[in-house]
Amino acid sequence: MKRSVIPAIAVAVLALTSCATAPEEAPDPYFAFSSVESAAQYAEAKGHTQQAALLADGEATEEDYRAANSLFRGCLEELGYRFGPDIAVDPINGLQLHNTWEVVPEVNVATEAEHCQDAFDTVEMSYIGTHEKRMDAALRASVEMCASSHGIEIGDDAMTIDAMLEERGDDQRATIEGCLFSETERLFPALEFAGY
Repeated sequence: MKRSVIPAIAVAVLALTSCATAPEEAPDPYFAFSSVESAAQYAEAKGHTQQAALLADGEATEEDYRAANSLFRGCLEELGYRFGPDIAVDPINGLQLHNTWEVVPEVNVATEAEHCQDAFDTVEMSYIGTHEKRMDAALRASVEMCASSHGIEIGDDAMTIDAMLEERGDDQRATIEGCLFSETERLFPALEFAGY
């Protein structure tokens, strides 16, 4: 299976444009709501009662996110998906959960499995959008070393890929992203997807 590393914001934009427009703007580009409360209201209005219940207290905790992930997995298992035991935390942003797959059935994910996102996506966006991203320490050190080998210095305070890319020209950005992709694949070979 081909691995990919893509910005999480692209996933969020894709998810939002395929489902609905969020009710309010937000400071974090990944988080499409101005508050967790507005995310809960949105989920309730869309009939996603399980997500609304998880966010009802105005917080998006790791426990809420893992509960939503369990609902998501359960929904997909009803469609024939089978998961491995491991749930990995994304090494690039330090927040996003990744499930391991053992069996992926021949279903049209865009249609048949889309409703499973209803148990998951608003809680995921709320959790990731309201918590601080931080790259895995070993991955960060490897990306820094790789970039340095290309004559690019990364400051000690750059703990996310966004901070590493800030105020860089296109060539340096491409080099740093190339280092990120190759080092993620080298250090986390079992991870099929990672995002920032």
